Amino acid sequence: MKTMPLDPRVRVMQKLELEEPVLIAAWPGMGLVGFNAVEYLRGSLGADKVAEIDSTDFFAIPGIQVKDGLTVPLKVPTNAFHGWKNPGPGKDLLLFLGSAQPVTGRELALSNLVLQVAQLFGVHEIFTAAAMAAQIDHLAPSRVFGVSNSAEEASQLAGLGVLMLQEGEIGGLNGLLIGVAHQQGIRGSCLMGEMPNYTTHIENPKASMAVLEVLSQMLSLSLDLSPLAERARYIEAQIQGFLATARSQSESGSAESGSESEEATPSDDEDDSSGTKSGGGAIN
Repeated sequence: MKTMPLDPRVRVMQKLELEEPVLIAAWPGMGLVGFNAVEYLRGSLGADKVAEIDSTDFFAIPGIQVKDGLTVPLKVPTNAFHGWKNPGPGKDLLLFLGSAQPVTGRELALSNLVLQVAQLFGVHEIFTAAAMAAQIDHLAPSRVFGVSNSAEEASQLAGLGVLMLQEGEIGGLNGLLIGVAHQQGIRGSCLMGEMPNYTTHIENPKASMAVLEVLSQMLSLSLDLSPLAERARYIEAQIQGFLATARSQSESGSAESGSESEEATPSDDEDDSSGTKSGGGAIN
């Protein structure tokens, strides 16, 4: 662990000596794909909490919750680092989990602070995890898309079957951190698990698992992903049930409306007021 001036907002709990560690970071986004991937990694490896960043400057808490006449304890967002020493030949890991995205205008400051702590532990390479919402069926396999600030690493990822994003924008810290790392000479890539664009509000373990499979190959990790696979099957079954119910209700409604008098139908050349457009996938 390096000796360097430490920002007062950083608290180090354990001075764990890591050998050429790789930082893997995530914040909540669509389907909790990235966050759940890194959280699963933390739990599976038994990584120890080694540092945290005070949340005061980065989040807004506009009020309190009340239940049964009593205030509910505040849930302040956390920014925690967890370290893991690889017992094998692979690299050690520094995992970062931010429980919430920072308020607008504080993203860059938090990114710089995360990288400052990462460099304190000797990090020279980072990965972030996120989601790619696309027009796919929820039963389809999840592909992994990627971006990198390093041509060499982009080539490595492509060799593992990662589809390198040619253009677009990645919202939130999962994307911004890669750009800030580039400014500081740190190699970094963002891996995005593909998920249906109609289930972005539901966790997607299958997409998280796809991201972890790529990370396992890149970093020579041995992970048991069977619990994630089981969770993915459960979520898919829930979605199937919901869609079947919705379809049944829709058919029932159509049958009822068919027995009523015919109503006026908008002409084909009228403007579509829905405001929706087809196009590329959303990224977060």
